[in-house]
Amino acid sequence: MNLPSEKTTQGKVRIVVKGQDSFRTSAAAMFIASGFERNPDNVAVIDTNSNYHKLFAGWGFHQLSQVNHPCTLEKMLQSIEDCETKKVIVLDSLDSFVSTLLAIHSHEGEKDWISILKNFQILVARLMLSSCHVIVSIRIRKEMPEGPEVFGLDELLVSGSIRELSSCEFENLKSKLISLI
Repeated sequence: MNLPSEKTTQGKVRIVVKGQDSFRTSAAAMFIASGFERNPDNVAVIDTNSNYHKLFAGWGFHQLSQVNHPCTLEKMLQSIEDCETKKVIVLDSLDSFVSTLLAIHSHEGEKDWISILKNFQILVARLMLSSCHVIVSIRIRKEMPEGPEVFGLDELLVSGSIRELSSCEFENLKSKLISLI
């Protein structure tokens, strides 16, 4: 009897490390990355802080993509694309991107929230669709809201674990993400 065989692929993990101390969140992201991939040559770090290259080198991560200020959407998307030859991408940190979005889209004291949300959603969608494991660090200030609805991501997030998604639900989520980029 011939049984049909299907090739399975390993799922990719998306992790957000958040905290009020940028050094600790960066170090935690590096620690997690070293757990996913023992060979540091298979880990790419996107550094938006411009000051932690020695920390990354100390962990053995020399595949560094430096995103200098201003940390625009175009620079972030290009860095992600450049790093996708590796198995793990560490984005350190997302708060530099958010700060740049707020500065760029701030007009005479008013913020263009639709543009900010759209740019943020595009970046998140691109990270979710990456072929790599993705670890993102973000420094959360006490006054920053933390809910997904604040960033317009509540419709993209699914309650429950990813294992509970049916193939139809997964394809619907993937379509929503693709439509953003």
